[in-house]
Amino acid sequence: VYETEKYDIDGYRVRVGRPGRYRVRVLAKCAWALSYRPDFWKVGYAANGRPLFPEVDFWRDQENGNLNAVPKLEGVAEVGADGLLDIRITSPVADGMRLLCGLEIERLPY
Repeated sequence: VYETEKYDIDGYRVRVGRPGRYRVRVLAKCAWALSYRPDFWKVGYAANGRPLFPEVDFWRDQENGNLNAVPKLEGVAEVGADGLLDIRITSPVADGMRLLCGLEIERLPY
C-alpha cells in the first residue's frame, strides 16, 4: 500500500489472505518544519488491536526536525482466520497528524 503523504486517516484494512504472522513496516515522516508543536507529530500505529511499536514522535525522532531523516518503524502483527490486517492510526491530540506514506506487509514463516 503506498500513497505519498496521506494525512488525517484512521487507517487501512488489508486482506492478506492467510492467517499467520506478518511483518508490518510503516513508512512515514514529518514533512513540515513550520507545523511543529508538542504532540502534534506524535502518532500511534496498531494492527488488529495491538500496538505495532511504541508511539512515535516524528519531530523528535527525526533528529529535531531533520526532514531528510526517515525513522525505521516495524512490528509484527497476528492475522486470524479472516485473513484481515486492520491497521489503526491514532494521535493523542485532536488535530494531530495521523499520517502514512506507505505500508510494507510481509508474511513471516511460522
